[in-house]
Amino acid sequence: MSDCVFCNIISGKFGSATLYENNEFKVILDRFPANEGHVLIIVKEHIPNIFSLDPEVGGRLFTLAIKIAKVMKTTLGLEYMNVLQNNGSVAGQTVEHFHMHLIPRYEGDQVGLGWHTGELTEEDKKAVPEFDKITIDLGMDKSQVEQYVTIGDKITVNGKFTRLLNNRAASKAMDDRAGIVSLLEAAQLLQGEELSCGVTMVFSTQEEIGGYGAQVATFGVEPTHAIAVDVSFARTPDTPKNKTYPLGCGTLITASPAMSKQVFVDLKAVAEEENIPYMVEVTGAQTGTNANSIFDVKTGVLTGVLGIPLRYMHTPVEVIDPHDIECTAKLLAAYIRKLGK
Repeated sequence: MSDCVFCNIISGKFGSATLYENNEFKVILDRFPANEGHVLIIVKEHIPNIFSLDPEVGGRLFTLAIKIAKVMKTTLGLEYMNVLQNNGSVAGQTVEHFHMHLIPRYEGDQVGLGWHTGELTEEDKKAVPEFDKITIDLGMDKSQVEQYVTIGDKITVNGKFTRLLNNRAASKAMDDRAGIVSLLEAAQLLQGEELSCGVTMVFSTQEEIGGYGAQVATFGVEPTHAIAVDVSFARTPDTPKNKTYPLGCGTLITASPAMSKQVFVDLKAVAEEENIPYMVEVTGAQTGTNANSIFDVKTGVLTGVLGIPLRYMHTPVEVIDPHDIECTAKLLAAYIRKLGK
């Protein structure tokens, strides 16, 4: 836009003290700094405010902001910083083009960014309804509703299966349909093979509320070894890299103090031997899977966990990469072959 200051800076029509630039963002020194070293990060596309900002772009912007902030901390010797982003004139936005301020703070500076604090009232607290106060409008009158709905009926979001780019897919309940598919595929890979061990595949219920289905099944089957297959957190721009895993990376082998070290080592060895892509996921004793309902049943079960990266967990648009399901199935089948020799 010809009348936008930041658009003119990005195009080069107006000069600026540029610190960094890529195809999406431009980082400059603020012409009217609130403090020494005041930096602006500007989105190159003319986006007026946060309400129009694509979440993916926002994620990359904040990732860049963290990197710039760390450089500022080192070069300026900072211990304090304000990260400021205004939207609309009432909120203090003077240029209607999305940008973020990184403002260094120093002991004793006179920068004023305060506001008068209020207090959350009881009425404010009631504005967010309790779970048992939430209602659903079915678009029918009482007599019609009574024909279809009874007390105790369960509801779910009607999330449709959708194919995405790069061979990925989105749907509700990929957690843990993805795990079920990996077990079924592993069974197909083993079909017709002679094994010296028995194999039981369990599709259990109530994992989310305590793993009761898996516990009952384990008690009945009495296995010597068990592998729990579940999903784990796939990487998005707003998630830490040390706690998430890229879609398409393969299967995840869990390292946990509550799980069998031997099963962990064997799974890794088989993956290496069979050239199956994998990453190691480190957890505490609580793995967040059925494994914790399996390993201590009766006299104990040698237990491991395989994970499938999944984005947007517990939403109607969970996203998976079928490649990771295939890798999980291949590792399951190969591990069973090794035990069944």
